[in-house]
Amino acid sequence: MEEIKNFDFPLMTEEEMEEAHKSYMKYLRENPNNFSFWFPKLSVVRDFDIMVPESHVVSVPENLYKSFFQEEGNDMSTITQWAEKELLPIIQRDFQGKEVFMKNGCYSGKSNFDKCCHLKANATLMEIVDHLCCLQYDSLMKETDGNLEIVLREWIRPKDDCKTIYGGMPLRPELRLFYDFTSHKPLYWVNYWDWDMCHDPICIDWDGERSKDANVYEECYPYIAEKVEQYRAEHWQTIIEALDYVSFMEGIWSVDFLFENGQVWLIDAAVGQRSAYWDVSKVKAALKD
Repeated sequence: MEEIKNFDFPLMTEEEMEEAHKSYMKYLRENPNNFSFWFPKLSVVRDFDIMVPESHVVSVPENLYKSFFQEEGNDMSTITQWAEKELLPIIQRDFQGKEVFMKNGCYSGKSNFDKCCHLKANATLMEIVDHLCCLQYDSLMKETDGNLEIVLREWIRPKDDCKTIYGGMPLRPELRLFYDFTSHKPLYWVNYWDWDMCHDPICIDWDGERSKDANVYEECYPYIAEKVEQYRAEHWQTIIEALDYVSFMEGIWSVDFLFENGQVWLIDAAVGQRSAYWDVSKVKAALKD
């Protein structure tokens, strides 16, 4: 029997650990996928009658970042005090009596919608804290980044008959456009809820059984696909003109638009290569045209 060898791995010194932490914090702060980076630049599309949700970005201190791992006995108290000082006043002042969409710089936890990112109207401090902890802990475990900022956003109210998946998320027509801001050129677009990409992850549970969202997705998909095509045809020129107006953005990005009640809403953006539906062959073909 082959002898099992023991390997000794050198431990990091305190100085090396501190330097690694500083480097990681710098990465989190400067990540271009952070909402605070792209949102101010893309918000100019509102000049072209594209709707942009009212949004407030709140910086998360580095010492608070550690509290979201909830490894220390006073972490919940620290988080609660911060939320009471930094989040609650914004909600009470700017979203009084309104539902709120909450995310961090790069992640919303939408697959656990009503527990992570959707705050009901007049949410209490503890409800805000519960959602905040769920959001941040889930993000940390999935290593999504974005943990050094919290974003409070206007809730785009769905129609009363809009059906939901993911524990409360309205299933609505959304379009993802891959756009090259260097050359100001649209490359290709996709239905965000594309059947081939989304059906099995949404409709089949880990145990291989049909999920509770399966019936809703399968029932709504024909309508979603039809409306994405319809809205894209009607608003394509406006979207392209609006993105052509954007300054201080470089490279290929995915830009997401939500369609609701005849209106187009800019809702999200990310570096193209880190986005679902990224397709190098489509990018190369579009850039050649």
